[in-house]
Amino acid sequence: MICWQNTNKMQLPENDNLIALVDVAKKLGTSRDYVNVLVRRGKLKAKKIGRNWVTTKEWLNEYLASRGVLSAPASDRSFELEKLKLLYTHEENLKRIDNEVPLRVVEKEEKVEIAKINTVFARPVPQAVA
Repeated sequence: MICWQNTNKMQLPENDNLIALVDVAKKLGTSRDYVNVLVRRGKLKAKKIGRNWVTTKEWLNEYLASRGVLSAPASDRSFELEKLKLLYTHEENLKRIDNEVPLRVVEKEEKVEIAKINTVFARPVPQAVA
């Protein structure tokens, strides 16, 4: 694959429609930033035209084929893309949950400690008998 730093030397294939990376992200069901990471890692070929990064259908299909998505017939490609979208969403949710669970444990421990403190102060103070 071609690294993003070498994109000035790449020639765009003739008669291919250019696709903005934002549109690629929508098709893949990922964020624009993740598609930029794919380009920087050299997994997806792209070229900068002006201030925008673009790729072609051919290059997108090469990337999808390297991921094993295009091994299915053309009619099943949309199904495979939906499947990938769900997989990425699931992975993002797992990462979010992994980050939230430790916070919840800490919050629970704090609430327990506060309850202990409140029970100590809520006890009646013994009165001195005269």
